[in-house]
Amino acid sequence: MKVDFLIVGTQKDGTTALHHFLNQTPGLCLPKVKEVHFFDNEEFFAGEPDYNLYHNHFSHHQAGDICGEATPIYMHWKPAAERILQYNPNMKLICCLRNPVDHRYSHDMTERQRGYETQGFSYALRLERQRRLSEHPLQHRLYSHAKRGYHSRKILQPLKLFPRKNMLFVNNEDLQHQRDDILTKAWDFIGVTPSASLIPMERITSNDYIPMPASDRTDLSSPFRAESSRLEELLGWNLREWRS
Repeated sequence: MKVDFLIVGTQKDGTTALHHFLNQTPGLCLPKVKEVHFFDNEEFFAGEPDYNLYHNHFSHHQAGDICGEATPIYMHWKPAAERILQYNPNMKLICCLRNPVDHRYSHDMTERQRGYETQGFSYALRLERQRRLSEHPLQHRLYSHAKRGYHSRKILQPLKLFPRKNMLFVNNEDLQHQRDDILTKAWDFIGVTPSASLIPMERITSNDYIPMPASDRTDLSSPFRAESSRLEELLGWNLREWRS
């Protein structure tokens, strides 16, 4: 067997919602856990990778099923794209993208709830480069959230390796407000019949949510404004709201 499609990015940008709805689609086989973390696992690729370890996550698939999984860090993890290409040159990749300023803050709130982040948001922003270097030459899995917001840099490598027709880019805002249209595109991209009925995804809100300080939003918006312009050129999107 071969895994046919991956949701590769990025974290906190709608991958959980997309996985939730695709998991209800007849003819698709997804693992029982959302993030398998195979192509970003350095131990698996220290030698010849054992793909049976990967395929064990799809042991419940039926004949004719299309298999796929969602591990958003694949788009961020530098060796992952080459490993995916080696595994399946015809892999289809779905990339969910979000306003990088909101992406950065959402990541911080999640890590804070998990207990991984103990610093204030403003201070954590300024610590990020120093923290990332602590894992050099590897990438830091936890403290690289602002860097992951530079979406154009992350999608250039798979764009060089895979045909453009093998990549579907999803705007998180469209997934929220035009869900049915985006799902129709995803079903067509993967090659399955649309699901007739879907169980809505329960929204989980935190009582201790604190809006991003205006000064931090201003600090983040400036460098990401040029990033949004680069994405517009790459994808042909209108990202005026991101830039403002």
